[in-house]
Amino acid sequence: MSHLDRLAARAMGQNVPMSVLLELTGRCNLDCQHCYLDIHHPPRDEMSTDEFRGVLLQLRRAGTLFLTLTGGEIFLRPDVLDIAAEARRLGFGLRLFTSGTRMGRAQADAIARMGVLGVEFSLYSHRAAAHDAITRRKGSYRKTLRAALLLRRRDVPVVLKAPLMGPTAGDYAGLLALAGRIGAQGKLDPSIIARRDGNRTPLGLRAAPDALVAMLRDRRVWQAEQLPPPALADQAPCAIARRACRIGPNGDVFPCSTFPVAAGNLRRQSFAEIWSGSPLLAHLRSIRAGDLGPTCSGCSKSGYCGRCMALALIEHGDMLGPSAEACGIAQAKERALDLDLPPPPGLARGIRRLPVVA
Repeated sequence: MSHLDRLAARAMGQNVPMSVLLELTGRCNLDCQHCYLDIHHPPRDEMSTDEFRGVLLQLRRAGTLFLTLTGGEIFLRPDVLDIAAEARRLGFGLRLFTSGTRMGRAQADAIARMGVLGVEFSLYSHRAAAHDAITRRKGSYRKTLRAALLLRRRDVPVVLKAPLMGPTAGDYAGLLALAGRIGAQGKLDPSIIARRDGNRTPLGLRAAPDALVAMLRDRRVWQAEQLPPPALADQAPCAIARRACRIGPNGDVFPCSTFPVAAGNLRRQSFAEIWSGSPLLAHLRSIRAGDLGPTCSGCSKSGYCGRCMALALIEHGDMLGPSAEACGIAQAKERALDLDLPPPPGLARGIRRLPVVA
């Protein structure tokens, strides 16, 4: 076990928010088809620069080590580099999530001077037309790739990442090759998730099962030789409310990067008060794998399905129930390893889905 793994295990056991996702804004200059945010109705009461500085101090006192600045598009805030520089001054390991479409040489120079862990760009294809069709903004591919190159020329670690989507499923190998050519890491995500407000429109972009299996069979994407055993009944299902959380642009504190219900707000309470005193966080911390619904608690696939309570809640209305997406990913992993295992018990009876929000 690495030193980082030991730190993560300690954070998990002691409820230390080791890693925090800090959303600076819900605004974005792109309109990506699959986005889980509603960029047309973003939060209007974003925290000020000084408020974010105060949040950083509170997180340092809480034991946070790793911080990710994200949006929306973080460079729509003119103070983004001031906030980032303050985070580095306080000693956080810092990552930036951005489309890069608002970046230029001056911003690249500033990021290089900070010594960040990395900058992650969403790039959906190695083909400009395919990427721009997803973002619904002509020229966005060129701007994103230019920003990635600006940072690589300054030796900043860069990640080009994309979810596997139906319209671009055949492009993943080209995207990985592009990342390699510019000295970046390529990262692919098998999931497309519903919007946080319950709108399920993005789910129509999910790739076909055969495309997911093909991606998982690529050793550059997934290196597993065998599947892990089922989760133990007394095992925590994930890091939710334990060693990770998300803070929204208006100060709302969420149990993880995806969970849609806030545990409190930093304009009314301190982070320490929320983290240690929220009934929602206490409830989530009490849940163990054996507390999940009957389809999941005894499922032999639970060690590798990647089931997420937040996604089960958003997509199906029950955070303890099954997730069709997780079940599908588990079966794709089995097929990628040429296994022939039965589907999860009870899945054929169907999973309750929430109606699409108009």
